[in-house]
Amino acid sequence: MEHLDVAAVDDLLGRIGHEIETGRVPAAQVALGLDGDVVLHEAWGCAPTARLPMYSTSKVLAVAAVWRLLGAGDLAVDTPAVDVLPWFVGGGKEAIRLHHLLEHTAGISTAPLGAPDWFTPEGRRAKMADWYTTSEPGEVFDYHATSAHWVLTEMLSALHDGRDHNDVIHELVTAAMGLPRVLGVDDTDVEVIDLVPVHPEGGDAHDALADAVAELTDDNLLRFNDHDVRLLGVPAGGGLATAADIALLYQHLLHDPLGLFDPDVLRSGTREIRVTMDDPLRMAPANRSLGLIVAGDDGRETMRGFGQGVSSRAFGHDGAGGQLGFADPGSGLSVCFLNNALDDDVIRQFRRSIAVATRAVACIDPATGPGTH
Repeated sequence: MEHLDVAAVDDLLGRIGHEIETGRVPAAQVALGLDGDVVLHEAWGCAPTARLPMYSTSKVLAVAAVWRLLGAGDLAVDTPAVDVLPWFVGGGKEAIRLHHLLEHTAGISTAPLGAPDWFTPEGRRAKMADWYTTSEPGEVFDYHATSAHWVLTEMLSALHDGRDHNDVIHELVTAAMGLPRVLGVDDTDVEVIDLVPVHPEGGDAHDALADAVAELTDDNLLRFNDHDVRLLGVPAGGGLATAADIALLYQHLLHDPLGLFDPDVLRSGTREIRVTMDDPLRMAPANRSLGLIVAGDDGRETMRGFGQGVSSRAFGHDGAGGQLGFADPGSGLSVCFLNNALDDDVIRQFRRSIAVATRAVACIDPATGPGTH
C-alpha cells in the first residue's frame, strides 16, 4: 500500500465495517487505484471476486465506448441521433444531438422503457420510436436515469452492424482495458450478490427518490436481481462488477496507458464542464462533462458524489444505493465503493456514501502520494 496513509485506510475500512456490523449493509466492496494499478481492495459479506450492482455508476461504460467512436471519427459531438437511427423520428427527437444525450439535456428524461419491451432490439426500438421530447434539447438539464443511454447504446449497436450493445461496449472498453465483462453479465457463470432491502429504522427513501426519478423505486431496482435483466445489460444502471474492476477502469481514464482515447475527447469527458444548469435532484449546478460529473470548485462536491478533499478536477459518476466511482487527477487516486443494500433511509444512505468517499480521498499519504498534475 505504498503512498497510502495506513491510519486513513484503517479509518475507511472501519467506517464500512461499522455499516456491516449494524446490518445496514449486508455486503460491500471498496477499492482504491493509484499509479495505474489497484492498491487496495477489501470485501465484506462476499468474496472479493463477487460482483455487486453498479446502478448509475454503470453510465461510464457506454460513455467511454462513445468516446472511443468520437476519437475514431465515427461520431461527432453534434451528430443527430436520427442520422444513426433513422427510425428515431417524431415528437421533436430530430433535434437531439449526441452531446445532448451525454449531457442529460436531450429532453427525454421521462421516456419509458421497461419489460417486456427492453428484452429485444425490436421491442426497444418500437418503444423508443414513440418517445417525444418534453423540452427543447439543450435547454433544460434533467437527469436521464436510463433513456439517454438506451439511445447511446442503440447508436453503438447500429455502428457495429447491429451487434448486441453489451458486446460492443466490452470490446471497446472493458476488454480493451484487460477487464472482465461488466455489462450483460451471465450470473450462472460468475457470482453476483443479490440486492437486499434494508429497513433497520424505518423510512421511505426510495419513495422519496421515486418522487424525483420515477425509475428509482424498490420494485424497479430489485429487477436487477433477475437473471434476464442482468443478462440484458441495462446500459445506464445494469453493470455488475467488483470494486477493483471499476477502480482500475478509472485509472485507465486518468492515464490512458494503452492510448485508447483521443486526448481532446478524453479531456472533454473528464475535465471540461459543459453544463452548469441547476440539477434539481442534487440541489447544485449539474457540472456535467461530455458524459460524467466533475467535482468543481464551488464547495458542493459532496452533492455530486465526491468526497470532501477531492480536487476540483475529480470526475466520475455515482449511483443509487450509495455506489461510488470516481478519479481525481489532483492526487492520481481512483475510488469505487459498491454495496447491495436498498436502504430505506435516503439521508443515512447519502451520509454513508459521502463518509466513505471522504475517507477514501484521505487515504493518499500527503508526504509521498503521487499526482497526475
